[in-house]
Amino acid sequence: CLWERLDAVRQHLAMEMGCPFLPEMELHYVRYPPGGFFGRHVDDYESSTTAAQPAGQVDAAGQGGRRAVSFICYLTPPDAPWQEADGGQLRAFRVASDQNDEDGEEVWDDFSPDSGALVLFDSCRVEHEVLPTTKTRDCLIGWFHVTQSTPLSALRGGWIPSS
Repeated sequence: CLWERLDAVRQHLAMEMGCPFLPEMELHYVRYPPGGFFGRHVDDYESSTTAAQPAGQVDAAGQGGRRAVSFICYLTPPDAPWQEADGGQLRAFRVASDQNDEDGEEVWDDFSPDSGALVLFDSCRVEHEVLPTTKTRDCLIGWFHVTQSTPLSALRGGWIPSS
């Protein structure tokens, strides 16, 4: 059921963005133990300057794909709501011209790992991190892919993270 719902999201995004995504999804189950975190990074390994990114994915036709839209589906137990003091929030930094406020300070949005929440963001531009957590944090992370030949301009609609 979750796979079908994620595929429906993929199809809807493709229609809204006017950008065809590959039908395959890259998915990972991630568990952060107490004290766990993940440092600031960008998910698209082609446009990222960070080291040790994974090799490109290959679709059924043998054409390489690249991460275009990142998503996180939180698997927090619904009977144990996440509290702000639990930490583990996703911090997504604003992109390009939206990156600084009036005083020149960097701006970000924090997303709490609430049960069943789905967060989507641009894999090519949105720097993000997972803040240290004080309790176990489970989630499904993944990416919708486009072909390597898809121009980055096709992915850049100026959208920011949303839940």
